[in-house]
Amino acid sequence: MEYKHAVTLGIDVFEVKEKADLIYLDPPFGTQKNYSFTKGSDLSFEDTWNSKEEYVEWLHKVFKHLWDDCLNPNGIIYSHNNFDTNALLYAALGSNIRGKLISTIYWNRSHPKNNISRGWGNTADTLLMFAKGKNYFFQVEYGEPSDITKGTYSYTDDHGVYALTPITGERNRIGHRFKYKDISPKFGWRYNSCAIEKLDSKNGIHFSDKPYDEKNNRNKPYKKKYLEDSKGPPIMNIWNDIHNITRSEDDKRVYPTQKPTKFLKRIIQSSCPPGGTILDPFCGSFVTVKAAQELDNDYRTVSFDKSVALEKIFPPRVTDVVFVKKALTNH
Repeated sequence: MEYKHAVTLGIDVFEVKEKADLIYLDPPFGTQKNYSFTKGSDLSFEDTWNSKEEYVEWLHKVFKHLWDDCLNPNGIIYSHNNFDTNALLYAALGSNIRGKLISTIYWNRSHPKNNISRGWGNTADTLLMFAKGKNYFFQVEYGEPSDITKGTYSYTDDHGVYALTPITGERNRIGHRFKYKDISPKFGWRYNSCAIEKLDSKNGIHFSDKPYDEKNNRNKPYKKKYLEDSKGPPIMNIWNDIHNITRSEDDKRVYPTQKPTKFLKRIIQSSCPPGGTILDPFCGSFVTVKAAQELDNDYRTVSFDKSVALEKIFPPRVTDVVFVKKALTNH
């Protein structure tokens, strides 16, 4: 039986062999700390190493394994880590892989801190985005329209709130010459007569209450642009609109290094084709699975982690899932 979400616990990352269109690599960061959600809880993990060099060598092997054995030919992999570790990883990769870096994303994960005194506050993680092939999937994401932009939406009709955008030509950009509803714009229409008629049939043209003044080009018709259809600015490589999880949020923290659902939704929706497979080799709190289901785009997820105890915190609302638990072999 095929399941949309498959979770395998008690497995080392080097045992993972699943193929995927998108891989989200969010490993331990080499912080030389041990993490536990509550004192004495088995929902914990060790992040201690003999040296930074040992950790980077391990991370390099993990990345290469996922790149060579798991990532589909046109797939995308994100390496999420702190700046210095991602920089060292990038330097360790061969020139062939380094040349396939698409973007370096800086995620401002928290609000400013008041306890800094000898340097700029470090509130950002980095994500290295690599595409294995040239025909990778990517969909631009957009932020919320600014208050200034929203202020231009000052008209309303039965459909909703809208702004005015040009539908007629300009002095240096003459449009189509024809008369429509007794209006023959001085510089023509931006669209042909069929397009104008079709737009008007959908109540998509704003006509002035006053007669059109062709001599002075006043009281022109305009195309309606509805606020609900308006895209905000495209998201660039500095993400400062998604903050880390706080205790007061509905999206409660159940794992020490849990990422916000909105954060994973952005990665998945932008970088995985509909119906594609997402691989999370260090699944932790299963936010990748939760985000994929909430997006409802027929995504399939395969998740792995060393800790069998993680089954206790699997999101209860996620359906169509199968669990596999196995004894961890030594590596």
